[in-house]
Amino acid sequence: MEVLINGCLAGLVAITASCHAVTPALAIVIGATGAIIAQWFEKFLERWQIDDVVGAIAVHGGAGVWGTLAVALFGQVEILGTGLSRYSQLGVQILGILTAFELAFGATFFGLSLLRRITPLKVSRAEEKAGMNISEHGAVSEMYEFLQFIETQAQSYDLSLRATIDDPFTEVGLIADRYNAMLDALENALLHTSAIVQTAINGIITFTPPTAGLKITTANPSAAQILGCAVEDLIELPLDRFIQWPTEWVADKQLTLSSLLRKGHHELVGYRWDQSKFPLEASIAETHLGQQPLYVVIFQDITDRRNARLILQRSRDQLQHKNAELEETLQKLKQTQAQLVQTEKMSGLGRMVAGVAHEINNPISFIYGNIQPAMNYADDLLGLIQQYQIHCSDPPAVIQDYTEAVDLEHLQADFPRLLQSMRVGAERIREIVKSLRSFSHLDEAEFKYSRLDHDIDSTLMILQNRLSHFQDRSPINVIKDYGDLPKIRCYPGQLNQVFMNIMNNAIDALEGAFLVNNWNKNSAETPQKQPEIQIQTRVLSPEWVEVAIADNGPGIEEKNLSKIFDPFFTTKPVGRGTGLGLSISYQIIVQRHHGKLECQSIVGQGARFVIRLPNQ
Repeated sequence: MEVLINGCLAGLVAITASCHAVTPALAIVIGATGAIIAQWFEKFLERWQIDDVVGAIAVHGGAGVWGTLAVALFGQVEILGTGLSRYSQLGVQILGILTAFELAFGATFFGLSLLRRITPLKVSRAEEKAGMNISEHGAVSEMYEFLQFIETQAQSYDLSLRATIDDPFTEVGLIADRYNAMLDALENALLHTSAIVQTAINGIITFTPPTAGLKITTANPSAAQILGCAVEDLIELPLDRFIQWPTEWVADKQLTLSSLLRKGHHELVGYRWDQSKFPLEASIAETHLGQQPLYVVIFQDITDRRNARLILQRSRDQLQHKNAELEETLQKLKQTQAQLVQTEKMSGLGRMVAGVAHEINNPISFIYGNIQPAMNYADDLLGLIQQYQIHCSDPPAVIQDYTEAVDLEHLQADFPRLLQSMRVGAERIREIVKSLRSFSHLDEAEFKYSRLDHDIDSTLMILQNRLSHFQDRSPINVIKDYGDLPKIRCYPGQLNQVFMNIMNNAIDALEGAFLVNNWNKNSAETPQKQPEIQIQTRVLSPEWVEVAIADNGPGIEEKNLSKIFDPFFTTKPVGRGTGLGLSISYQIIVQRHHGKLECQSIVGQGARFVIRLPNQ
């Protein structure tokens, strides 16, 4: 209703000045526009908090100015009779508006200012809020007293105060009773929270956001104790005075705070009151007091924990180091034990070979030494028989019968060949004994000059039985390609052990290939294949010589090539290999002789072991 009345009044005010000079239709338009302007002007006054209780300013000011301008804009110039053009008339109207505003506002403001000095013209905001009865007449109500109590408590932060209830059955009394119950619960909760905070082992600090300087607002005793000062010394100080922010985020504290809130627990660097550093663990949370954010940091000194962690880590490292040393020692012990066992075996074999050679050497020397005299005696006897046959052409019948019985002619032809065959056999046995003695290297210096080809030949002599026929397979053909090797300083007995191990492995591989792959059978699927071991020696340079031992067996898979020299690694079936031969051979060549031992293999084509020794 108020809007309708003010709109009608604004329309009448707007059309008053020009009603005699406009048509009825324009008068309606001008009036409607004035009503709209008045409504807009009233909202403008409300926005600027200018009191206009009855809308007089909006109706007479806003609509009146519009009506004055409408005279020049819409009025018929002939009817106005001012003798001015429309634009000149508009300027006159604007000048009139400004003059009227200046006189009306200026005079009113001046007069009210003088009057205000004599008597108050406006109540305060608090008085306006309290109301006229309370402000002007001092009237007090139960609601007013309750509101005053709430205001007092809000300013004092004293939760122990309680509202006075005169009549618990009134609306104000019921509200005050519920308010007091809420205060009881709130105070009880705060007491519990305060007790937890005050007795907490961890430091607890609340602080303002970065825009307010990260200032500390509260702190518990543990926080003061950790930082080495009193609680009151911490209040209003910036938090980063005691906690070092991550270096990469220092330039933007808001970014730092947001990141710390996202990541939960953090290990940071703290500063005590005396500026000494210490490691701390902190967690930061965000809460709100009304619309204002408040941050809480809970932290603890982790110096003891970090020291314990360092001690534990150091102990763990030492334990791991000791375990590694023990493991290495145990591995060396196993290798040494295995090497001792293998060396003892080879030493026993050497002693046995030497003993056999010694035992054979004596009788064979006796036989070999008497063969030549026996041959001489046989020649003399055969010559004597020939003389008898020449000069006694008609022997007695008994002699003729005996001559035919013993086949004297055959005996005369075969007996020298028999003695010669015995001589060849004795020489062969002497060569075998010589090879056995060479293999055992008895009564010789440990590190001496030796010819590798002779050592290889002596090893082949020991393995002659294995190189010959085995079950149904063909003999293993040994192809020797010896270069003109000089004598080198070495440990001949140990090198013989290396040659023995490698050749034994080659023979095992070839025998396995014949048994598994049926190389001895000649068919379309498995053509017959001749087993071979190739031995090659050559001089690489004045400083190095090389011995290569290769077989045409099944070869070694690539995954095993890197492990064949490891102790106890073997690809042979259980009970047929210990995995020590090649490991000991590697130690003899690399560690004892400072040489090199390599294995080259292609599956299906065989394996090749290359030994390189320094020519010292």
